[in-house]
Amino acid sequence: MSQQNRELKRKLSKRKNFLIGLLVFLIAAIIFAGYWRASQRQILETEKYTDPVSVQFYFFKDTGFLEVDDFTASDLNCDPGTKMNSYQSLTKQPMTISASYVQTQTETIDTLISGHYYEDWSLLSDGMDDTFTSVSAISRDNVNKKNFLLQAAQYCGETQTELQAQKTTYAGLNTASAGEITLDKIATMNTGYIYPYITQYEQGASQAMLGQLDLNLLKDLDSLGSDQTAGIKSVSNDHLYAVCVVDDTVSVQGEEGMKKLKDTNAQGMSDDDYYEYLVSRVDMLRQYPELSFEYNKKSYTAYFVNEKTEEGKKIIVLMIKDKIADFVTDDKHSATLNVQSFNAWIVPQSAIIRQDGKTYLRTEEKGYFTEQIEVTVDRYDGGKAVLKKADNSGLKNGLTIKVFP
Repeated sequence: MSQQNRELKRKLSKRKNFLIGLLVFLIAAIIFAGYWRASQRQILETEKYTDPVSVQFYFFKDTGFLEVDDFTASDLNCDPGTKMNSYQSLTKQPMTISASYVQTQTETIDTLISGHYYEDWSLLSDGMDDTFTSVSAISRDNVNKKNFLLQAAQYCGETQTELQAQKTTYAGLNTASAGEITLDKIATMNTGYIYPYITQYEQGASQAMLGQLDLNLLKDLDSLGSDQTAGIKSVSNDHLYAVCVVDDTVSVQGEEGMKKLKDTNAQGMSDDDYYEYLVSRVDMLRQYPELSFEYNKKSYTAYFVNEKTEEGKKIIVLMIKDKIADFVTDDKHSATLNVQSFNAWIVPQSAIIRQDGKTYLRTEEKGYFTEQIEVTVDRYDGGKAVLKKADNSGLKNGLTIKVFP
């Protein structure tokens, strides 16, 4: 082969290699451009946004209790936690209501009346502040006062007339003979779940005490243990209240609507009457906002019915109406409260365009045509913009939006 031919072959080979290299580069560039193009777009799909806060629930239950002579758990005519109706016998055999217990209740009511507690029930919660948190300084006076306060909690919020009626009811129970014990014969107890004991916490955290709710009361309850007194306890299967505390900087979903409803429904009412009103008026309760929470690895909802602000904290009051049996054996328990929970579009923060004090998303159709849509950003969270569905009627699922580097 001549020198000229070898040179020509060498040039053709270089050109071929160049063209192959160029082709590979162009293919890679097209693939990369497609990937880059795709990575700069997002298809809108709604999802559930939640803002979880770790809390401790304090349960306030509607309970009734009765001491019976020589009573043990084995005397119950049902398994603990069984829901009993008004006419079922609560004990396996006729038994005698404790005269000592009836006397204690009568003396407690007498003290409440003579001390004019019914005119200012803060006297009761103030007494708890002074007594419960100083329990380490045990004296007979302190023990007696603590026992009085625990017995008195169930009567909190009652009028003088109502206290007198309670006293009359107990007088009717003061019998030395054994008899069948049923809920319809015991006016101080409601139908519900039956247990063979009551704890100190349950006595102090009677639903009746909600009218005196503040941070001090919760602190007082923290000082109460789970010491049990044997007897027959009924816990309402209709509802219970759960209370928790969050920082006052936390925005709780529905709080403004809840406050308006409370202002309307509770006109002229004390807090005691308000909580009783919600129990009796389920039609009104259903209008209140609901909050979801996680408890023992399960999800629940409750009605958000009150909020108090105190010392940089918000005290949240919820009424639970469903699956009551999941909560009745607990006094206090950790939970995760979703202070915000709503359907939203969640997009990278870099997709948000700010212009003239407004915020926009740029949509794309068929890969070419773009349109700028004004949006409302509810919040920014971890590099993401959260667009509440209810606030952004111009958006819909399936829209393609531009995301900028």
